[in-house]
Amino acid sequence: AADTTQTPTTPNPKSASKPPSTANTTANRHLRRHQITIFTLTFLSYASIHATRESWSTMKTNFTNAKHYSSVTEGLCDTTFMIGFSLGTYIMGFLESKINLKYAILIGQFCSAILVALIGATSFLEWTSVPLFVFLWFVNGLMQSPSWPAMISVLSFWFPHRVRGTVMGVWSACGSTGNIFGAQISNLVLYVFGLNWRWCLIFTAGFVAVVGVVDYFVLVVHPEEVGLVMEEEEETAGPGDNLE
Repeated sequence: AADTTQTPTTPNPKSASKPPSTANTTANRHLRRHQITIFTLTFLSYASIHATRESWSTMKTNFTNAKHYSSVTEGLCDTTFMIGFSLGTYIMGFLESKINLKYAILIGQFCSAILVALIGATSFLEWTSVPLFVFLWFVNGLMQSPSWPAMISVLSFWFPHRVRGTVMGVWSACGSTGNIFGAQISNLVLYVFGLNWRWCLIFTAGFVAVVGVVDYFVLVVHPEEVGLVMEEEEETAGPGDNLE
């Protein structure tokens, strides 16, 4: 009679699941480190921009009590700033894919820092012209406008679609954080150091410039620039997709 005894089979070591390679683990750690860096840099960059706006809002009472200026001047500054910011954001939407986003961020930061500091130093330079003051705020709005769309694009390069909503939700707190920074800097300048209201703008301008210097040396726009590849998962159709 034929021997029907079955010999136990041993698993093929080649077919067993393999632990992740050391190279993949290192690459994942490298990617995570860069993601944290990019998130933090862009967060602080836009927070510093917002700090200049909050600083201006905090010292408006001192501004309207100053010689040569009034509440009308204040309103003109706010209006022209928002016009410049709106125009710049609209233009940036067309240029975003045609320019180096890092340069767009840096130009916006450094130009804004110079303009805000210049606005704060107008009394030291004996520039008391209201039209000039209003014009500087318009250009400042124009220079701050590339920051938001450029930073959003940079974040989209570093974070896959599945976590992008969460990341952007947390990152959007940068505006409120910047307002806190700006308010505290202004309070220190006005009520602790007892300095002139113009120093509020000069100090916040310095904050923007310092973050800009860090961005220049550390900010990386695309993962490929440091030898990393973002594998975007395929999007699957949901229950309500592709309905006509």
